[in-house]
Amino acid sequence: MTRFCHSCGRENRDTSKFCSGCGNILEGSSYSSVILPSGTVLENRYVIVNLIKKSLRGGVYKCLDKKLDSFSAIKEILPPYGTPEELVKAREKFEQEVRLIAKLNHSNLVKVLDYFINRGRYYVVMNFIDGEDLLGRLKKEGKPGFPEEKVVAWSRQVLEVLDYLHNHRPPVIYCDIKPENIIIQKDAQPVLIHYAISRLIYHRSRLTQKSGGISAYIPEEQIRGDPEVRSDLYALGATMHHLLTGIEPLPFRFEPLRKMALSVSSTVENVIMKALENNPSDRFSSAKKMLDALPYKPKILLLSRSENKEKKLCENSREDRIIWEFETGGSVRSSPCVSEGRVYFGSWDSKFYCLNAKNGKKIWDFRTGWHIYSSPCVSEGRVYFGSCDKKFYCLDGEKGLEIWHFETDCHVYSSPFVLDGLVYFGSSDKKFYCLDARTGKKIWAFATGGGVYSNPRVSEGRVYFGSSDKKLYSLDAKIGKKIWEFQTYSEVGSCPCILEGRVYFGSLDKRLYCLDVENGIKLWNFKTGLGIYSSPYILNDFIYFGSLDKRLYCLDIKDGKKIWDFETGGMIYSSPCINDEMVYFGSWYKNFFCLDATTGKKIWDFDTNLGVYSSPCVSEGRVYFGDENNKFYCLDASKEGRLNILSKAS
Repeated sequence: MTRFCHSCGRENRDTSKFCSGCGNILEGSSYSSVILPSGTVLENRYVIVNLIKKSLRGGVYKCLDKKLDSFSAIKEILPPYGTPEELVKAREKFEQEVRLIAKLNHSNLVKVLDYFINRGRYYVVMNFIDGEDLLGRLKKEGKPGFPEEKVVAWSRQVLEVLDYLHNHRPPVIYCDIKPENIIIQKDAQPVLIHYAISRLIYHRSRLTQKSGGISAYIPEEQIRGDPEVRSDLYALGATMHHLLTGIEPLPFRFEPLRKMALSVSSTVENVIMKALENNPSDRFSSAKKMLDALPYKPKILLLSRSENKEKKLCENSREDRIIWEFETGGSVRSSPCVSEGRVYFGSWDSKFYCLNAKNGKKIWDFRTGWHIYSSPCVSEGRVYFGSCDKKFYCLDGEKGLEIWHFETDCHVYSSPFVLDGLVYFGSSDKKFYCLDARTGKKIWAFATGGGVYSNPRVSEGRVYFGSSDKKLYSLDAKIGKKIWEFQTYSEVGSCPCILEGRVYFGSLDKRLYCLDVENGIKLWNFKTGLGIYSSPYILNDFIYFGSLDKRLYCLDIKDGKKIWDFETGGMIYSSPCINDEMVYFGSWYKNFFCLDATTGKKIWDFDTNLGVYSSPCVSEGRVYFGDENNKFYCLDASKEGRLNILSKAS
């Protein structure tokens, strides 16, 4: 047993009491005792719920993200042994690779959301996949293996993921395909999890040499440290062999399938045995070639009849709804702004886009230094928005040229508000800013006790915004002096709405508040099942907002009494938009909805394949929004959905 130093990352003999590198006491630091207990809080944000999987190099945990009030998965990787210089290189390699895979987005691929290094350990935060891995299912359902139809259907979808990864430049090689890294979701779709990041930072380390044994799913060239795209095809072939026979394979020893599983067709056997050739040049040259060689089995074989009927109806409605769609290189969480025939929005591919609102053709794009979460504001021909590269930008709306930028001390998630020649926004550096909209010169800054993610609103000389310090603030819009503050029980990320002497906003403490704008005194609050990120929208005497409890609510603005609610099946981060008595919003469960504003009854929905974080914008009978699948959509906003003008924009 190797003992591990949490202070410097050095490995020590199992009998050591002190670290040979830094002298730190090695109390309880063997690899067998590094499991993080439930309740551990990392980065003051992620609360460990339970261990999902343990390994020699760390573990995978289910955690609660306090900021988003949702579950995530955290992969922990213990640092490798090495010299200080080698450890620095390992850290640089880790950060480089995580930034790369964070840009990947596919419906059958786990999504990387965040990363950090804490006390020498590496952590990667991913979306939590609710389902069971194929190794666990095989042990429970295998007879001894799975039917060919199921294995082929799952494998075809995995090959589609590999085709997506391998066609990047340079190609992204997964390096870790095996049954336990494929989770089958409740909708029967497979998802690849756990990128082989640990293999990258442990490359040729002493721990790698001691880890014991060779995985039967890894080909020889990968063991030598020279993986290529055909290495993933070998791993998938080994996985298919295991799933069909129910027998765990030995390294480099794969018997012909039909000797072990007589029901397997000769076609499938030939595909798998070709993928398992020792010489990479004898395997399929690409994932697409292997996919084409597999017999086609429609995905509906994995679904029940009722599920298939519902899926078919959803696919039909897509054709009726889509006017055009535009694909970016990352998730689109920024909410769009439509102005003078153009639609503006940002993407997690670090680019800010300007498209023709009519046909979706790109007019220009502007590259920033990192993800764009902030939504734009257009004023007098200029576009204002923030980026996670810590900068706030002002661009020429027509040509996309930078006019000026202002640098903060941390990421800018907050969306701006422009009024009377001033632009207001918040930053994760715990400050709220007011700049000259023409020059970008700072007019004033106000310090809060936490990051400012909330979008501001300005009304009658006052600016209102929330902070992660659990407060809503009211400041003098000209000089930044605090007028009042209101304390909630959790982060305030919702954008406030002001009407007739009242301010309305949500908090992650599960409440929607109504305050007096003059003094910040609470008039009423309404409690939901989970936190509120969605910003409220007021129409007539009613206020509409979404909650992480998966419901969209309609309340009476006078007393906060519920009129109706609508359950979506997924958490709601998206803020509603109302047009012609219809409510539009997105859900984290792959759907975009249109409801009757009066009754809350569903008029139509649209399947996006992945969640919708972006808030919609409705203009001239069209609704615009982005999703987690890198897509930006323009849909027919009408009840009937009969425009049916489908044009793919590149």
